[in-house]
Amino acid sequence: METKDMGAGIAGVGIGAGQTYVLRKYVDATPLVASFGNWGYPSALVGVAGGIIGAGLGVPGLMGKGPLSRNKTVATALAGYGLTALAGGIYSGMNPVVVSTRAPVRVAGVATPTRMAAVGAPVATQRGTGVAHVLPTVMPYAQVPGQAIKVVEQGGGLIIRSLGQ
Repeated sequence: METKDMGAGIAGVGIGAGQTYVLRKYVDATPLVASFGNWGYPSALVGVAGGIIGAGLGVPGLMGKGPLSRNKTVATALAGYGLTALAGGIYSGMNPVVVSTRAPVRVAGVATPTRMAAVGAPVATQRGTGVAHVLPTVMPYAQVPGQAIKVVEQGGGLIIRSLGQ
């Protein structure tokens, strides 16, 4: 295999992998064809369709058959792209991107730490709405004007307990 053919194959593999990454990261929020289930997302559809076309033209061209039998560089690039895109499309169909639309849980009247503190150190707080997913090991106690609370981890979640006034 010549150097330019190897470079074309590496470029094809890079484009196929990059296509899968970009589609999964930036485009896969909603399926294009909802009736296809997990296979209806853009990364799965484009990966499988593009992979079949690329591999279907490139692989026979590498074996000396088909329309690309005379141009090994293009056949190598298409085979590299097609096989990688096909693998990425199959992976995307089997493992769709889970897009979370849930906002962080906010508890009214809970102080928000202004900076991270060591365990047991006083925590500087500010009045307002706080985020309830602060680790209890970092902020075991918080102070709200007129009220003391304790953040406790229990059963995989956080519980905010009032310690009285």
